[in-house]
Amino acid sequence: MSNKKCGNCENYKEQGHNYCRMCGYHLTKGNAPHTRLSTAYNTNEKFCGYCGGIKNKCTCV
Repeated sequence: MSNKKCGNCENYKEQGHNYCRMCGYHLTKGNAPHTRLSTAYNTNEKFCGYCGGIKNKCTCV
Protein backbone atom coordinates (compact mmCIF):
# COMPACT_ATOMS: atom_id res chain seq x y z
CA MET A 1 0.00 0.00 0.00
CA SER A 2 1.16 3.45 -0.88
CA ASN A 3 1.62 6.57 1.25
CA LYS A 4 1.26 8.86 -1.78
CA LYS A 5 -1.68 9.46 -4.08
CA CYS A 6 -1.47 8.67 -7.77
CA GLY A 7 -3.33 10.24 -10.66
CA ASN A 8 -6.19 7.72 -10.34
CA CYS A 9 -6.96 8.12 -6.61
CA GLU A 10 -9.68 10.77 -6.96
CA ASN A 11 -11.52 8.68 -9.55
CA TYR A 12 -11.60 5.65 -7.24
CA LYS A 13 -12.62 7.84 -4.28
CA GLU A 14 -15.55 9.21 -6.30
CA GLN A 15 -16.58 5.65 -7.20
CA GLY A 16 -16.83 4.84 -3.47
CA HIS A 17 -13.75 2.66 -2.92
CA ASN A 18 -11.79 2.63 0.36
CA TYR A 19 -8.44 2.17 -1.41
CA CYS A 20 -7.12 3.17 -4.80
CA ARG A 21 -7.10 0.08 -6.99
CA MET A 22 -4.01 1.27 -8.85
CA CYS A 23 -1.58 2.34 -6.09
CA GLY A 24 -3.24 1.07 -2.88
CA TYR A 25 -3.56 4.52 -1.24
CA HIS A 26 -6.05 4.52 1.67
CA LEU A 27 -8.76 6.92 0.47
CA THR A 28 -11.05 6.80 3.53
CA LYS A 29 -8.39 7.18 6.22
CA GLY A 30 -10.03 8.59 9.37
CA ASN A 31 -13.56 7.88 8.09
CA ALA A 32 -15.85 4.89 8.27
CA PRO A 33 -15.04 2.46 5.44
CA HIS A 34 -17.46 2.14 2.51
CA THR A 35 -19.18 -1.17 1.87
CA ARG A 36 -17.67 -3.47 -0.72
CA LEU A 37 -18.59 -2.69 -4.34
CA SER A 38 -19.06 -5.49 -6.83
CA THR A 39 -17.11 -4.15 -9.78
CA ALA A 40 -14.92 -6.02 -12.23
CA TYR A 41 -11.17 -5.46 -12.13
CA ASN A 42 -9.25 -3.99 -15.04
CA THR A 43 -6.07 -5.84 -15.95
CA ASN A 44 -3.81 -3.00 -14.80
CA GLU A 45 -5.37 -2.67 -11.31
CA LYS A 46 -3.24 -4.19 -8.57
CA PHE A 47 -5.15 -3.68 -5.30
CA CYS A 48 -8.54 -4.45 -3.78
CA GLY A 49 -10.66 -1.30 -3.51
CA TYR A 50 -12.28 -2.54 -0.29
CA CYS A 51 -9.40 -3.77 1.92
CA GLY A 52 -6.31 -2.55 0.03
CA GLY A 53 -4.81 -6.02 -0.32
CA ILE A 54 -3.32 -7.46 -3.50
CA LYS A 55 -6.23 -8.13 -5.90
CA ASN A 56 -7.49 -11.70 -6.06
CA LYS A 57 -5.24 -12.67 -3.12
CA CYS A 58 -7.03 -10.79 -0.34
CA THR A 59 -9.71 -12.18 1.97
CA CYS A 60 -12.45 -10.27 0.11
CA VAL A 61 -12.38 -12.66 -2.87
